[in-house]
Amino acid sequence: MQSQRDAQRFSQAMPKWLTQFGLTVAPDKTRLLRFSRFHPGWRRRVAGLGFERYWARDRRGGLRMMKRTGRKKLQ
Repeated sequence: MQSQRDAQRFSQAMPKWLTQFGLTVAPDKTRLLRFSRFHPGWRRRVAGLGFERYWARDRRGGLRMMKRTGRKKLQ
């Protein structure tokens, strides 16, 4: 998704699509975040399914999406 409008449209359509499979979306856990390789950093990490994902520079200096075990899972 390239724009915020696309993300908002997707976030509105996803709950309707999930109801076909008997699933629901938890509104208190659902939000729109800016997760872009053009804005890397540890502070913009996304946590879910036991992992944290974030953009960082690899050994060669290129940007890469990294993951590590989530804080809650480690406790």
